[in-house]
Amino acid sequence: MPSANPSPASERWPSLFDSLDGNDLLLNAPIGIFASTPAGRFLAANPALVKMYGYRSAEELIDSISDIASQLYVDLADRLFFMQLIAERGEITNHECRFRRRDGTVFWASRTARAVRDSAGKITHYQGFTTDITEQKQAEAALAQHRAELQAIYDHALVMICVLDDQRRVLYANPAFTAFTGATEEKLRNGIACGVFGCINATSSSAGCGHGRACANCTLLRALEETLHSGAAQHNIETRFTLRHGEQQKEFTLLGSTARIRGGERDTLLLSLIDISDRVALEEQLRQAQKMDSIGRLAGGVAHDYNNMLGVILGYSEMVLEQVPEGQPIHAALRGIQQAAERSADLTRQLLAFARKQTVVPKVLELNRALESTLTMLRRLIGEEIELLFDPGENLGQVKIDPGQLDQILTNLFVNARDAIGTRAAGRVIVKTGKVLCSEEDIAGEGDALAGEYVRLAVIDNGCGMDAETLAHLFEPFFTTKEMGRGTGLGLATVYGIIKQNKGFVKVASTLESGTTVAIYLPRHRSEGVPQPQAAQEQTTGTSHTTILLVEDEPMILEMAAMMLQRQGYQVLTASGPREAIRLAGQFAGEIDLLITDVMMPEMNGHDLAQQLLSRHPRFKRLYMSGSPADVIAERGLLDETVDFIQKPFSVQKLTEKIRTILGGVSP
Repeated sequence: MPSANPSPASERWPSLFDSLDGNDLLLNAPIGIFASTPAGRFLAANPALVKMYGYRSAEELIDSISDIASQLYVDLADRLFFMQLIAERGEITNHECRFRRRDGTVFWASRTARAVRDSAGKITHYQGFTTDITEQKQAEAALAQHRAELQAIYDHALVMICVLDDQRRVLYANPAFTAFTGATEEKLRNGIACGVFGCINATSSSAGCGHGRACANCTLLRALEETLHSGAAQHNIETRFTLRHGEQQKEFTLLGSTARIRGGERDTLLLSLIDISDRVALEEQLRQAQKMDSIGRLAGGVAHDYNNMLGVILGYSEMVLEQVPEGQPIHAALRGIQQAAERSADLTRQLLAFARKQTVVPKVLELNRALESTLTMLRRLIGEEIELLFDPGENLGQVKIDPGQLDQILTNLFVNARDAIGTRAAGRVIVKTGKVLCSEEDIAGEGDALAGEYVRLAVIDNGCGMDAETLAHLFEPFFTTKEMGRGTGLGLATVYGIIKQNKGFVKVASTLESGTTVAIYLPRHRSEGVPQPQAAQEQTTGTSHTTILLVEDEPMILEMAAMMLQRQGYQVLTASGPREAIRLAGQFAGEIDLLITDVMMPEMNGHDLAQQLLSRHPRFKRLYMSGSPADVIAERGLLDETVDFIQKPFSVQKLTEKIRTILGGVSP
């Protein structure tokens, strides 16, 4: 295949052209075969090389390319490197560079060539092979890109990832893993993974599950062993461990997965971990909330009937006690019955308060003013040997809460503070108020609480304090650290329930032997001002008797309450239901001064009954009573801060005081 215009070099080497023309192997070879002068002109080219450069024939390629370096090489530096290396070594192998085709497109090629010298040692020409490696380079680039993407995922993943050898030694660990453990990857490589990652047990380790090297009971270790021997991946492996940074340590819960990677001289293990400590804590809070809700539902379900029965016991025992002189043996027995019933009623109220089902009538209060009167009574509760200090904040604003609930909160906190101080010298309780602005972060995990302004009420004591385990169970109902017979475990549960019922929250800080701070946050109430006390109600005059219409669907309560009122000198009309009450009111010729009615009754509720009776007796006053939980009453909108209400069970004294207050001090 001689050139149309043969160069001097080609004239000197006719045998080369002849060998290409007559050798089918060279002509049909899939790789390019060439010969070229040191000056950079082709002497010969097989069809594969011609096609590679985009020419139609070898003659066209040879005639068209006068300078290989400038016409075919994309980077001149590649040509210079080729010339330098082949001159020094006499050959070059697998030299990769980019070439330009006839149409200008670029491809990658690998060249292997040697220098041919004459007898004097002078290079006469080069001959060699050219292979198109464009697809290989594209695949390598794609693989490099894929590896870069995988590396980026590995480096930036929030999941902790590490690779272990078959001895469970850490080979690689991603940044999430090293950041979590606080150890560098180099230090981790010196450790043995057992236990949690398992614990990295080496002199440079910073993490551990606390079991030491032989963590045979660690679930993650067993999963790694299973994966290593069976090859089966393990998922959702939950492990708890302690992470140490110097002297400090914290417990975490991790969720792990394991897999075996085959390849090389030995298998490796892939371990991925996620910190689920926050999720576990939330699940525990949910379980605790569900447990508390179950107790609340139970308390609310039995409250109505239980309170009715307690009311009967209390009422009759109180009336009988009035007739039995104190010196008689039966008086002490009756007093025991009364005290047991009162104690049971207190427990019921505490359960309902804890469950946020306590029937309440909130009032707008100036907290400092309300505390001043309450603290006078509480000073006697904690005893003279304990110092009580009041540190009121300024410009608190108002809170909206049932005054009785405020008394319950303080009573329970003071009893706990007194017991925590015990016989310690220089015992001290500080009551401190202030206003705070709570952000979304401050109220995170606090249920119904909303960001905004709060009034803070703190009770601080210098008692024995509590450890972390006690703090974790502090508000659980029936949890107590007191000896048998000294505590029900409902005190702080009651405080918790009341605060939650009033859309607030409570935080506790305590240190053993240093004391405890219970901080209560109540939403700051916005209003024009504190409601002024209502003027004394118009007194009933001109009658020799005060007439009360008593409506109650429980026969024993109706009979007992009627007896209570009659013994106090009131004229009582009794009705076992709303329809009977309407009939009696219609038939009664005189004036009815007071309607005492149960709130919840089968035929109609007490509020609707009162509305129907107003047309006939427009001046009568109303007193509602109920043993039902607050949520049952609140659903029907039957109570607000303007109505008079008495919670069952009640004593003769409480009922009489309530009636006299409503009637403006009028006696029967």
